[in-house]
Amino acid sequence: MNRTRVFFPSQFISRVISRKNYGAGCYAFAVPLRLTKPEIRNYFEKIYGVKVLRVNTNIVGKRTYWEINNRGRKLPKQTKQWKKAIIQIDEAFTPSEGIQEAEVVTKK
Repeated sequence: MNRTRVFFPSQFISRVISRKNYGAGCYAFAVPLRLTKPEIRNYFEKIYGVKVLRVNTNIVGKRTYWEINNRGRKLPKQTKQWKKAIIQIDEAFTPSEGIQEAEVVTKK
């Protein structure tokens, strides 16, 4: 059975502003965990009409931090996992073409 996923422009994919320099034509995006590399490639090629040369992904793990509750006790909390996709495209791409910019803020 051959299944294909249908993507809609309203799917939550946001651009990650990073201190790292990924190189010319490389952009980092926060994507849902369930998306694979071919699906990310197809998403950008079909929805935004850009030629994707390369897709690299990594899952950013949970980070543990301590939070003080109203009784003064320290409780461990964890952030959620998320997937970062670094795509390299052929031509210049501006996020204002439909992708909302968002800076990922992580607690220390």
